[in-house]
Amino acid sequence: MTDDFVTEFETPGIALGVAVFNGLAYVADGASGLHVINYLPYDTQQVPPAVSMSTNISANQIPEGQPYRVTATVTDDVQVRDVHLLLDGEVVASDGSYPFEFRLNAPILADTSVIALSLRATDTGGNTATTTPVNITVVVDDVPPTVTNLIPRPGFSTSLEIRSVAAFFDEPIAPSSVNESTFTLLWSGPDGELDNGSDTLIQPFSLRLNSFVQGAFFQLFDPLEPGVYRATLTTGIRDLKGNLLGSPVIWEFSTDTTIDTDGDGLPDGIEGRLGLNISSTDSDNDGTPDGDEDTDGDNVINRAELINLTDPANPDTDSDNLNDGAEPLALTDALDSDTDDDGFPDGDEVNLLRDPLDPDSIPVYEAVSNGLMVRNNYHFQAVSKGFVIRNYAPVVSSGFVVKNLYPTVLVSRGLIVRNTPSSP
Repeated sequence: MTDDFVTEFETPGIALGVAVFNGLAYVADGASGLHVINYLPYDTQQVPPAVSMSTNISANQIPEGQPYRVTATVTDDVQVRDVHLLLDGEVVASDGSYPFEFRLNAPILADTSVIALSLRATDTGGNTATTTPVNITVVVDDVPPTVTNLIPRPGFSTSLEIRSVAAFFDEPIAPSSVNESTFTLLWSGPDGELDNGSDTLIQPFSLRLNSFVQGAFFQLFDPLEPGVYRATLTTGIRDLKGNLLGSPVIWEFSTDTTIDTDGDGLPDGIEGRLGLNISSTDSDNDGTPDGDEDTDGDNVINRAELINLTDPANPDTDSDNLNDGAEPLALTDALDSDTDDDGFPDGDEVNLLRDPLDPDSIPVYEAVSNGLMVRNNYHFQAVSKGFVIRNYAPVVSSGFVVKNLYPTVLVSRGLIVRNTPSSP
């Protein structure tokens, strides 16, 4: 690791951010558009990178169907371009930016009992290095899946429109096991009492499983009517191996739209707290209902904040340096500042390119992206009149032509030629 100064470029706009992929710097330059910069000369040294592999797999054994992580530690005398993950000698994934990490699911034991994992790193001169394959034994998975989160939360009461009910799991779920018989929703009826003979089973508009977030979503075409609801996940839900949910998961929530005077999806008490007019669906007359406004600017509309139990007047409800709107993308809990309980706030882990769901993925307190550390006198992501790139681990590419919105930038082997028009 080095903190040596490499080079500095002045950009025609205001550089608001920089990312590195496959050895090239991509600069968001405000109104001047996107600049793609080849910031280091072409690698002619013919020295291959050095690469090693680590995983979160214990004792080289993994239960069938379970997710796992593979991490590459890689250095080069000039610059690393990318890293490929090989499974039984075949490339199954690639990563062109730091940190070089891969996430997959183990196969089912009936399909294979041993897998061979290895990594291949390539620098910007085309030199490669490959780790020695590590054999991983696939073992029997007899542990049932468990539920990690429910939306709406148990006991939740709202005056907002609800169009989706969701459950999240600790491992991948078999898609065919999520259906109208294993994920049900019961409505009390207008009387607000369950189990009195007036209950109605709600039919979903769609039932879908999102494997990325390991969540099952019961989606509705129309918003739920006022009343009490009971959602149930039965033991028919199973993981990829076929292990069934250990016991039914049952929770209740309620909705009551009668306390929303103007019908904008926000209860009167919340509108008063946000400084909105309880008698107007559009307090600022901008054409957007108050419930669909984003008062705190966190990219979550006010109505959705109430469903999520986050604060519509606070962009970072749990004060973890990660806005409420960014928490679902990071798969973190917007009501828990340290989702993986490793002692580091979720926002610090995300901003420093670590995994906020993995207690072993510890952040380094520098703004690092694929070997680059961006610094300025104001803020890591607010760079004015150019930016400074410092080398954290080597990186680059040979040459290319990029036509920018304004101006045109020609980059070739480290030389930048700007064609700045007389007027934008």
